[in-house]
Amino acid sequence: MPRWQFAADGADRTLRTHLNVANLKGYGLSDMLPAMQAAGALLQYLRSQQKDPQALLPDLRVFATGTELIIDASTRRNLELVDSPSGRREATLLHALDRTRTAAGGRLLRRWLLAPLTDLTEITSRLDSVETLVADPQTVAILTEQLRETSDLQRVLSRLTTRRASPRDAFAIRTTLEKLPILQKTLSKHARTPLDKIAAELNEPKEISGLIASIIVDDPPMAIGEGKSVRAGYSEELDDLRTIGTRARTWMQEHQAQERNRTGIASLKIGYNRVFGYYIEITNAHKERIPVDYIRKQTLTGAERYVTPDLKVWEEKILHADEKLERLEEEIWETLRNELISRGPELTRIARALAELDVFVSLAILAREQRYVRPVVNNGSRLHIKSGRHPVVERLVSQAAGFIANDIELDTDVRQIMILTGPNMSGKSTYLRQAALIVLMAQMGSFVPAESVEIGIVDRVFTRIGAGDNLAGGESTFLVEMSEVANILRHATPRSLMILDEVGRGTSTYDGLSLAWAITEFLHEHPEVAGKTLFATHYHELNRMATLFPRIFNARVDVEEWGDRIVFLHRISSGETDRSYGIEVARLAGLPHSVVARARELLPGWEDSPKNQTENPPQKPSKLQLTLFESDTQRVVDALQSLNLDDLTPRDALAKLYEIKNLANGNRSAKSRQKP
Repeated sequence: MPRWQFAADGADRTLRTHLNVANLKGYGLSDMLPAMQAAGALLQYLRSQQKDPQALLPDLRVFATGTELIIDASTRRNLELVDSPSGRREATLLHALDRTRTAAGGRLLRRWLLAPLTDLTEITSRLDSVETLVADPQTVAILTEQLRETSDLQRVLSRLTTRRASPRDAFAIRTTLEKLPILQKTLSKHARTPLDKIAAELNEPKEISGLIASIIVDDPPMAIGEGKSVRAGYSEELDDLRTIGTRARTWMQEHQAQERNRTGIASLKIGYNRVFGYYIEITNAHKERIPVDYIRKQTLTGAERYVTPDLKVWEEKILHADEKLERLEEEIWETLRNELISRGPELTRIARALAELDVFVSLAILAREQRYVRPVVNNGSRLHIKSGRHPVVERLVSQAAGFIANDIELDTDVRQIMILTGPNMSGKSTYLRQAALIVLMAQMGSFVPAESVEIGIVDRVFTRIGAGDNLAGGESTFLVEMSEVANILRHATPRSLMILDEVGRGTSTYDGLSLAWAITEFLHEHPEVAGKTLFATHYHELNRMATLFPRIFNARVDVEEWGDRIVFLHRISSGETDRSYGIEVARLAGLPHSVVARARELLPGWEDSPKNQTENPPQKPSKLQLTLFESDTQRVVDALQSLNLDDLTPRDALAKLYEIKNLANGNRSAKSRQKP
């Protein structure tokens, strides 16, 4: 758009004219110059596209970020709110929450998820609505059934204003409006609750449903001209034109019988096509019997087509009647369309109320289905989650494995920063993400997956998770990581929630450790950014910070060691761990046994003295080293540990025993070959 279309004076004039008001103070735009300029330019654009802004945008509302929790693109992506890097829709939070029955409800749920609230009164009102419906499953069942039969009024109105609507859209409006009395009656038992406001907005606009019913047939075609759209009895002229068509069909049948008698040709027939109109078709076998008043119209391979003066007269009547019929139906439809557009604000109000009701019903169904609880949301500084669960992961894990619930206790004044250590694959990232997702769900007005939850309102959620680069922009993985951290340190507040996962791992060990320490220290020591923080790391040195800074505390993911193996318990407890079990995780990932064995051989030296290993690097293993054959022994152990004894049949057990014996024999053979 040219810059002049964003000029303040022009935008102000455009908006006032569009809204038919003297000034914009009532819309909250007095001190929002950039917003006013953008809105004015948008209206100019719509006009340039020959749209009707007056009908398409009947109202203007201001959304202030001060009333919504801010979620940046990185956080939205890391938490997989509406999209997943894997492309799997079922891996997103939106899919896990969505039980809506209407398209408009699904769109509104998505918006609520991406813009949770920070206004305590509005959050409480939403939670009250959900709680009311959770306690009344009978009402939920009735509302669900009725909502399923409503149409997407928002999209219908859009098609009406852009002249893409059909009589079928008008019928959809009628059937939706006819559901409103049932919905209102169902909600009437919950008067004096926030649902009462929705019920009041579901008042049917006067005469719209009846007007549509008096004009449009019950099964209208997709477009004017493709069938009967206007109901009989609405227009006398239209009925007369349709009568001509009925009389014409009767006349055609009589004329065909008359001509068969006159010519003695029993196979004579009267037909019609769009190119040649009406005709009399006679096969070539009866050429000798054709009357002299027949006029040849078309020659076919085995027949001739003719027309008579009487047939031409009726053809004119029928064709003119069809043209006038279609034109008159178009005029009637246009009048109805304009009337519906003029009632756009009322229909828009109803569409919004239906979408909101659908979301509340959806959240109530979800809460009962997944055993969610109502969170306590207040203006405090605490984040307390008792037995919290990840709303997506718990649906994807098998029932046999189950999901291990965990507690979270953060408080800006006492327990501000958690340093979480533990091996990969142990559940650290799931634990971090579920904290953020529970906060977002609570502040959008949803019940949450936990035994109990208390949340002091969060203004922003920041995440720094995973590795990713921006090659097209010339940014390395580590540069992207540090850019995201810089954004957090500049924009966080004491009410923010920060999720940091493995910050500093993209560079050398000591550089990364120093950065991780400095970042954590900054978040603790600067009151303006001292928000609640969950920091998962493999830098065990950071555990020392808990002894130096009063609001930093340590937590670990519990594991159970069994020989040189570990079992992930996915349970978070207080304290620290000094091991990452990286080699064991690599083994689980399928790394070759010889590589795993060599890594185990090298690890003690690195742990004892990294500097000594730098000055005296590890030597290549000898070809005669026993590690070459330890992999065979390891394979025997792996084969034994992989057995599920409860599921083995006697035949399977015998086969496995032979397999393990062959592995053991192979090991002895290799050693005997080594002796010389």
